[in-house]
Amino acid sequence: MMPQDILGAHEALPDRRFRLTRSFAMVAGLVMVAASALLSVFHWHWSLGELEKMAEQNNVNVAQVLSNVLWSRNAPLMEALAAADRETLKDRPEVAQLRGEIMSFIEDAPIARVKIFDKDGDIIFSTDPNQIGWNVRDRPGFATAITGVVKNELARKNSFSLTEAVTVDRDLMSSYIPIYRNGPGSEIVGVFEVYDDVTIFLRDINRGIALQVAIVLLITLGVYLVLIWFVRRGDQLLRAEHARSLELAQTAARAEAASKAKSQFLANMSHELRTPLNSVIGFAEILSAEGFGPLGDKRYLSYAKEIGDGGRNLLTIINNTLDLSKIELGTADVILRPVDPVAVVRGAVAQLDRQIQDSGVAVAIEIDPRTTSMQSDETKLKQILLNVISNGLKFTPAGGKVSIRVSSSAADRMVRFEISDTGIGISAGDVPIALAPFGQVDSALNRRYQGAGLGLPLAKGLAELLGGRLEIAGAPGAGTTVAITLPAQR
Repeated sequence: MMPQDILGAHEALPDRRFRLTRSFAMVAGLVMVAASALLSVFHWHWSLGELEKMAEQNNVNVAQVLSNVLWSRNAPLMEALAAADRETLKDRPEVAQLRGEIMSFIEDAPIARVKIFDKDGDIIFSTDPNQIGWNVRDRPGFATAITGVVKNELARKNSFSLTEAVTVDRDLMSSYIPIYRNGPGSEIVGVFEVYDDVTIFLRDINRGIALQVAIVLLITLGVYLVLIWFVRRGDQLLRAEHARSLELAQTAARAEAASKAKSQFLANMSHELRTPLNSVIGFAEILSAEGFGPLGDKRYLSYAKEIGDGGRNLLTIINNTLDLSKIELGTADVILRPVDPVAVVRGAVAQLDRQIQDSGVAVAIEIDPRTTSMQSDETKLKQILLNVISNGLKFTPAGGKVSIRVSSSAADRMVRFEISDTGIGISAGDVPIALAPFGQVDSALNRRYQGAGLGLPLAKGLAELLGGRLEIAGAPGAGTTVAITLPAQR
């Protein structure tokens, strides 16, 4: 992924996260308000149900008393009214007599008004005289009660009159109650409709529900405000995290760009330096060989040799820098062909013969007889071994030993090169430094052991380029082991 792609991905993330947190807060608020509304509706219906039960019981009790008192004393009178013409009911003296008894009865009773229906649905008595003679056969309450079942109805903001005065805006719970000739279970001869004034009860219920809703809304508001605070705080933290992530991404992008620019610069410089350096090395070799005659003073030969050795060392550093730059830029080529790992190891040791002789370090090669051939880039494999073995020789004092072991595994089809030395060793914390380009574990080592710090980083880069890995293990004063594991087939 390119640096601009990384930055674009980081910039696209926060909007989705911020929208999510805000949407969560809004949905949570709506859910809490809806829950409060549902709770209020549930409480309202429950309260009405309780009120209906209370009013029904009260009305049934009143109706039973009316039935026991009025029917037993006025049964013939009410049967006569039931048999009379509806048009003449209002003017019959029996109605006035019945009114007097009922009004005296309900004067101290907690009811608002009373109606009496015959079994055909005609109103033979009502505390509202204007309703006498009406037929309510199709009214659901009457139709239910005539079958023997009590039916309740709530009338809101009703107006009614007991005498001449009219009472308005009252809430009434009416109950349709069957009238039995000789008690429950006998013939139904009519229906009572008893009205209970529940205005005060409903007012108390409404007041209680209003108070409950207010409390719930206040609690909901408090919870919602706390939630909003958490969401805003979360937004702030997300924005701060995004800003830090964006800054890190920008820093990483700049570092990557700088690294590529550095690698490109080193690659260009390495090309420019190698041509004149090869000339210097070539002329130094001509002088050392005295191809055009003796130089005279023997010191000139020594100087020419030093110039040649120094040039070759510098050329090695430049070549390593160029190779490492190619790996970092992704321009290094791999040429695969059959390779004998044993021959490559022996060739690398032979090429380092002069350094081995100068260092006074013994080199031992151990080959597992089961080692197989491999498909790889022989030049790069040899370059890996040269750098690692040379590094072991450099950090191992005279009299020490460098061991080279070669083996292969049929299970994972890998070839392993293990180079161990008895040198100064390395701590686990210093391994990343040693594997970094131009890395030196400390300045003292840098002064004591010459080198640019490119050997191990280049070997690691080449090993990964060949599809393998390079690992370092060791301890200060106990030597170092470098293991290169490469695939037998690519």
